[in-house]
Amino acid sequence: MRGMTKWEDTAEFYRFPITSVSKEDLEARGFDVSLIDGDKMVELAARMEEEYLRELFWFSLESNAKRMGLPMK
Repeated sequence: MRGMTKWEDTAEFYRFPITSVSKEDLEARGFDVSLIDGDKMVELAARMEEEYLRELFWFSLESNAKRMGLPMK
């Protein structure tokens, strides 16, 4: 899987990264990245994170976990 890294099960609650955003992503959607600085990328990432957590995270978490057959209490 893209972006996956090896991890060790040493903590009960380990945080697993989900995604990232890059200038390459913007360029692929037609944006002129030569005019976008690091501060704008940080702002974009923060806005995307906020929107994702508010709108999609919990639905996506539950639906994917169920499709994978992960056990529930």
